[in-house]
Amino acid sequence: PASAAGAGTIKLNNGAGRSVYTSYEYVPEPVGYAVVEFASTLTGEASSGLDGGVRLDIELSNFPIVYRNTELVFDWGGEERSVSRLVSSDSSSTYFLVGVPPGTPGVVTVTVYPSGKADNNVSFPFTYIDDRLPTVTFSSPSVLYNSNGQD
Repeated sequence: PASAAGAGTIKLNNGAGRSVYTSYEYVPEPVGYAVVEFASTLTGEASSGLDGGVRLDIELSNFPIVYRNTELVFDWGGEERSVSRLVSSDSSSTYFLVGVPPGTPGVVTVTVYPSGKADNNVSFPFTYIDDRLPTVTFSSPSVLYNSNGQD
């Protein structure tokens, strides 16, 4: 039956008395919520500086098999983004890459789900770290000291 996982064989007839057999393995849709196995940039964390522009690797388990990156809906803090590359997707995991957009200091929620199946979504936090260096906006060549009459 279509609800039971396992292997099977299909017989194809060409109508002229010849048959071809092929085997298949049926894998049912996952039940329950997807799980984030990892989500990290090259630093090993789900974080980056404010400019973004780095690669974020994401691996999910208990996620439906997808065949194209366009089959993934990727929400970055309320803004839908595209998946840069679908690396692999099978019954054990789905692995893909995204580019980190620029952001403001703090944490945003990233949510992923297969298109048409929003109930099998998974979310994780992504942290933007303020990596900007302070800049001097004013400088004066003189300094005034007051010793209150004391030398």
